[in-house]
Amino acid sequence: MRHALISVLAISGCVGTTDVCDTDCPDTDDGVASVAPTAEAGADLEVPVGVSLELTSTVTGGDATWDLGDGAKETGAAITHAWSTPGNYVVVLTVVSPGGRRASDTTRVTVYRPAAPVPPVASSTIAVDAVHQRVWVVLPETAEAAVIDLVDQHVDHVTTCEHPRTVAVDGDRVAIACESDAVAVFDAATFERVGLVALDRGSRPYGVVGQDGAWFVSAQGTGALLTMDEHAVVDSAPLGADARALVVGADGAAYASRFRSTDDHGEVLTIGAPIALDVDPGPDSDTTQRGVPTSLHAMVASPDGGTLYIGATLANTARGTFRDGEALTFETAVRATLRVIDLASGLEDFDARKQFDNHGQVTALALAPRGNWLYVGHGATQTIARVDAYTLRSAATILDAGHGLSGLAVTPDGRTLLVHAWLDRELRAYDISDPSVPSPPLLWTAPTVSAEPLAANVLAGKKLFYDAYDPRMARDGYATCAVCHPDGRDDGITWDFTSRGEGLRNTISLEGRGGTAMGPVHWTGNFDEIQDFENDIRNGQGGHGLLTDAQFADTSDTLGAAKAGLNEDLDALAAYVDSLTTTPPSPFAAPADGAARFAAKGCATCHSGESYTDSALDVRHDIGTIDAAAGQRLHGALDGFDTPTLLGAWATGPYLHDGSALTVEEAITRHAQSDIAISAEDIEVIAGFVRSL
Repeated sequence: MRHALISVLAISGCVGTTDVCDTDCPDTDDGVASVAPTAEAGADLEVPVGVSLELTSTVTGGDATWDLGDGAKETGAAITHAWSTPGNYVVVLTVVSPGGRRASDTTRVTVYRPAAPVPPVASSTIAVDAVHQRVWVVLPETAEAAVIDLVDQHVDHVTTCEHPRTVAVDGDRVAIACESDAVAVFDAATFERVGLVALDRGSRPYGVVGQDGAWFVSAQGTGALLTMDEHAVVDSAPLGADARALVVGADGAAYASRFRSTDDHGEVLTIGAPIALDVDPGPDSDTTQRGVPTSLHAMVASPDGGTLYIGATLANTARGTFRDGEALTFETAVRATLRVIDLASGLEDFDARKQFDNHGQVTALALAPRGNWLYVGHGATQTIARVDAYTLRSAATILDAGHGLSGLAVTPDGRTLLVHAWLDRELRAYDISDPSVPSPPLLWTAPTVSAEPLAANVLAGKKLFYDAYDPRMARDGYATCAVCHPDGRDDGITWDFTSRGEGLRNTISLEGRGGTAMGPVHWTGNFDEIQDFENDIRNGQGGHGLLTDAQFADTSDTLGAAKAGLNEDLDALAAYVDSLTTTPPSPFAAPADGAARFAAKGCATCHSGESYTDSALDVRHDIGTIDAAAGQRLHGALDGFDTPTLLGAWATGPYLHDGSALTVEEAITRHAQSDIAISAEDIEVIAGFVRSL
């Protein structure tokens, strides 16, 4: 802490003189001169909740009073006090001289809940090896991990498995979960790979944590919790759809974020019933909004095991010209939020929720070792907020922390915050030793890749795709391309785009489409080049745009004059979207006669070719789902919908343009225009075939 010795003059002149006194001037008591009082409250302290703490001061020239921050006050140079509630308390010592002059000083007292014997663990793209003073970092575009020495910042690179997503340290072992259906295990001291666990096709492991000698993995593709040693899976239990960020609590219970929520609530998955995260009622204003918590990127549990924190995006599914008569705007569509679950009751503490103004996402979380400070990474705005973990009040901010903040970690001594600036290919270390500093300083940086895996224009475009800090891309830090298309996929949300001249529109995954390789994009084929997203940047996201105003005026018709070639950054954005040519492998096997029934029942008429779509023909179809909510096409007549590819459809529910079909079976049933007889068995088999693609 920073001590301040403050003497405050309580009189305007010295007795017996007419001179104005300075701070060294004596005061008086019944005409007797005395020296100015002094107060030194002592060093910052930590104490478990409910345990008595002795506070000892150095004071002169008067009587000492302590304001202990919890409503209590005590007198005397040395006192003893116990706090009944955990918190980050600022304790004020005040000394008043007999003549009325005052001096004061402050100290900070951290009152914490003691850590559990086996502390909770949380998945992250970054993990600290306290024994060897190293930090491990993974990047999804590579097949390696960076291992950085925390003392001299030396960097080693270790070959992992393809597309690593998270990393965990447990004792002398390090585990890395790779989206390529594998988990690699390494010796923490030597970096030698000591195990490679191959998982079932389509498992898509995401979160990995180690606790008490066992590894736990969330399989986003199959919705399973896998328990393994360094050689094999030893147990599998169902968690639920889209299991992503993973926490194993102090009692061994597992919690996974359901990454993409339904339109009416979010979920934290458990072995058993999920824990619901309720819709925030708002209101929509300059600082708040309504919305369902979705895109649950990160979770972390308090060291005592009692509280679970979830970082999310509020998606305002209640708002829109059709839904409530109010058009979506850049500041009412999405907003970053924190949600809190009381693990003792297994319920959300709804009153403790927090919204962050001028931010659209929470992409990373980390707690200080005592659990008193929570660090919140806002990847789109390159910002980290430090909030009081007990009150969720903001206390400090780090700006310009790097593109794509995907992981945070605090060193065991609590003095350094490690930040994974994923898209800058950099690990950053900030000095957080003094909690009174409003903007912690940068200590050092270290590179995280041995060779850049992406072409320069693709990387540049990817940074823009995830960026709401650049005013060209977004206004006030809210919406980015990645808000609706996390990882280039889809958010699972149906938006009301009636004010944009469309209607209710279920977000389409960009994966596998290769930009416009399959044809025009969106449900009504209303963009014929990826550069047309300039229109969404300017309108939906509120950005200034990447084109000049004159260029945009000439090309604003998304089916008119081309935007390609007019701006290097806009072309880079398109290059990134064009690079999304693959879909994740399906965990489902195709039924024996699935392909034959698919063809026999006419499905291949529209879902044709290797891409299972006729989108390239620039045709649209009315399958019987056009209604009042379907709206228009480019402010004109709606003549049908573009045929979505079926590649990767197993992972992109809900289905249809309005998200009204929750399952593939329901989507097939809704094709009312077909005059081909189709039985319940046909639907079941064809749905199985679609899920296998």
